[in-house]
Amino acid sequence: MFDRNLKPFLVHQSEIRICVNYLKANRTVKKSVYNVIDRQAHHKYDLDIVEEYFKTALPERVLLNSLFLSVAASYEDFLRGVLKNTILIIDRNTNQFDDLEEKLRNRHMKSTGSMIASHASSPSYLNVNYKKISENIAKCFPGSSNFSLNLEIVEFVKGILNLQNFFDFLLLCGFSISYDDLAKTEKVKAHFKKTNTRERANEIKVTHVKILALRNRVAHTGQSTSDLTIQVLEDYLSQIEAVSIGICEFLYSKIKSKYNLKP
Repeated sequence: MFDRNLKPFLVHQSEIRICVNYLKANRTVKKSVYNVIDRQAHHKYDLDIVEEYFKTALPERVLLNSLFLSVAASYEDFLRGVLKNTILIIDRNTNQFDDLEEKLRNRHMKSTGSMIASHASSPSYLNVNYKKISENIAKCFPGSSNFSLNLEIVEFVKGILNLQNFFDFLLLCGFSISYDDLAKTEKVKAHFKKTNTRERANEIKVTHVKILALRNRVAHTGQSTSDLTIQVLEDYLSQIEAVSIGICEFLYSKIKSKYNLKP
């Protein structure tokens, strides 16, 4: 159900891991190779190129921060994708507009109105079909059985890397999910240190607070923070991946139960 969101995200995670592994290997391989070069058997031009390469030190902190921002951006895109997919599932499995959660109906109307009002100044990264969303909102009224929800309302969920904001939107949709729920999933159990469910739930929360703070600091200042090391980035990769899988598994079980969907 959420494969369309999870699979591309996990592929991106694996690509980031390849980059991290390269950085790790680069530290030791350069020293090893440099010491075994036969300088008598090569032309001076070739040796000059090799010498220049080995003298060039990678700006590791800059690279780590760049990789981290890519991780944070893809994670944010994954979370928004899950919310959009959830709305799509609700849309397809609800016959009457009145049967939607009241809070979702209200949020849909408010956020769609905000999108239309900001037409002239909408962010460049949003690709919104204003004609389509206007047509959709015109069909969203009491008694309507021919309606379509605008998935773009998810773009108005602010600070989605703070998972509580993600949870709050799902609650509008009629699905309750919490840090405790995620803490009970098998993937999360395997990648977070705490053994107690409540402590593990708090660990998830604290981790996301740190990720959001670091993302904002790097994105808005451009500084190479010393807080981010290879080990820290690897830990974040494992933890984010575990949480993303936990979210999909838990939410799938909720949706499947509510709409009596087949696997």
